Amino acid sequence: MNPTAANLKSVHVEMLTRSAFRIARCCSYLRLHCRDPPAASSSLLYGLGYNQYQVRSFWSAMKEIGSAEIEIYKFRRASFRLRIVYKRAPLREVQCVEVKVPIDPADSEGLYYEYAPSAHAVYLYVEGGFSGVGVKVNAERLLRLVAERDPDLLDELEGSIIKQAWGRGDVENAVLRILRGWHGLLDNVLPRVPRILDDLLRLSPVLRRLRARERQ
Repeated sequence: MNPTAANLKSVHVEMLTRSAFRIARCCSYLRLHCRDPPAASSSLLYGLGYNQYQVRSFWSAMKEIGSAEIEIYKFRRASFRLRIVYKRAPLREVQCVEVKVPIDPADSEGLYYEYAPSAHAVYLYVEGGFSGVGVKVNAERLLRLVAERDPDLLDELEGSIIKQAWGRGDVENAVLRILRGWHGLLDNVLPRVPRILDDLLRLSPVLRRLRARERQ
């Protein structure tokens, strides 16, 4: 059986979440476009305080997955998923406060960066579409928008995802806050935008599975 995102250990979900959210904050802080950066690198994971064993375990898990998807929205013919993609890739990393973060090569002009020709990297993409129109966007780009518009909400979402990974979270409320705050934009993208918890659970397969797991 091929490994899936559901097989990730709690600590690996935590590591990926902390890394991805730190990159989004740094993209905002450094005023980078953040169109297609990785969501994690070894340097950043070490900078976040993880040890060598944890970092090696993380990359081993990512390499086993290779590419996996999590269905996050489903309504009639419309569907969107979060895709996790592991690969070895050239990395450009810049200093952001106390850590080094990987950046999109398009953002590197005029910056002092360290370059690695081949390194572990994991990318996060939101993919999907409806009515024959496809969408693919790096999740870091979306997180950067949240970081700029509502940094407190970004903190809440990060904390909720990490707590959920360890079986004690309530990520639905943070997601609902994003949906309510961005409904003007999302109404033009999604055929139906949930406003209440029941609707969110009906439209989000991953949140529905998490809720069912909590009740077991």
